[in-house]
Amino acid sequence: MIRSKTEKIIWSGLLMTIVFLIRTSDHMPNVVPVAAIALWAGAVWPMPGATIVPLTAMLMADVIIGLASWPVMLAVYLSYGLITGMGRWMKKRFSPGRIAGSALMGAVVFYLITNAAVWWFDGMYPRTMDGLILSYFYALPFFRSTLLGDLAYTSSLFVSWYSWPIAASWVTEKVWGKRRAESLVLRTETKLAEVEKLHENVV
Repeated sequence: MIRSKTEKIIWSGLLMTIVFLIRTSDHMPNVVPVAAIALWAGAVWPMPGATIVPLTAMLMADVIIGLASWPVMLAVYLSYGLITGMGRWMKKRFSPGRIAGSALMGAVVFYLITNAAVWWFDGMYPRTMDGLILSYFYALPFFRSTLLGDLAYTSSLFVSWYSWPIAASWVTEKVWGKRRAESLVLRTETKLAEVEKLHENVV
């Protein structure tokens, strides 16, 4: 299903706002939609530009809540950049299995990279293999929260993204009637095409 650039921009802005609101309010540790948004961005935007969406969403909130040690934060941002690349897996084919698989792989990538960074840079554990194992062991409860949150957010986001045109068309048809709805959709698509063409000419 082809989606307009304008629609993608609107969704990107909305999703970044949601991340900002969740991360700057009380929420369960590690249960945030950043990985889900990273997968979505990777599926709908070309790389490497797709990474702008999740990383900007992170930065917006980090400016308010503050940053942890910079090496650990770099590991966090790197993790989300890699997860964005994994979203390409769902670009052409969308299925429950791919949602679950992508969310699982994303959670594992985040768990391995960020806790290795904590082990090496934060001084909480000795820089030995035993210290690394302890870092991963004590982070297991957070991994569980991350995985469950990523599964829920990723499923909700992709279902919403792919069902939105159908739902919008159905509601419009019920409210306006079939012919008026088709006319409205046609005018909207034409207007979006004109705006995108104007934007491309300006750029």
